[in-house]
Amino acid sequence: MVPAIKNGDILFVSKIQFSRMFFLTGKKYGLTKPAVKKNDILIFKNDKAEELEKRVAGVPFEFYFLQNGNVTITDEDVGFSSEKEIESLAFSLNTKFIPLMEKGRIPEGYYLLLGDNRNYSTDSRNFGLVPESSIIGKVLWRL
Repeated sequence: MVPAIKNGDILFVSKIQFSRMFFLTGKKYGLTKPAVKKNDILIFKNDKAEELEKRVAGVPFEFYFLQNGNVTITDEDVGFSSEKEIESLAFSLNTKFIPLMEKGRIPEGYYLLLGDNRNYSTDSRNFGLVPESSIIGKVLWRL
C-alpha cells in the first residue's frame, strides 16, 4: 500500500462495524451493515489467513471491466456473467472470494479492493472480490 501505508506505520483500525454480534448486559445485538465507501482502506484476511490492507475501488452493485490488468469501475451495465455462474466458479475453486471475470457486477456483500502500488500489488485482480465476512476492519488514520 505504499505510499499510503509504509512499513512501521501505526494504523488505527475500527473493528466495531465488522463484528457480527456483540453483547451488552447479557443481551445479544446485531450490528448494521458496515459503512464502507470508495477509497476506504480495509484490513482483511485472504484465503491463506494473511492480513492484508487494500483500498476500496468498487462497492456492491457497481460494474467492473478488467482488461490487461487494468480495472474500470462504472455504474453502467457492461454485460456481466450471471451471479449463478460466478458463485459456481467460486465454489469449484473452494474459496469464499469471487474470482474476477473479464467483466461483471460486484454482488452484495463483496468489495473490489486494489493496492495503491498497482503495478506490484497482489489484490482483487489476483484473489477476487473480497467478502464482507473476511474484513477485519477499516483504517481510520495512520501515524
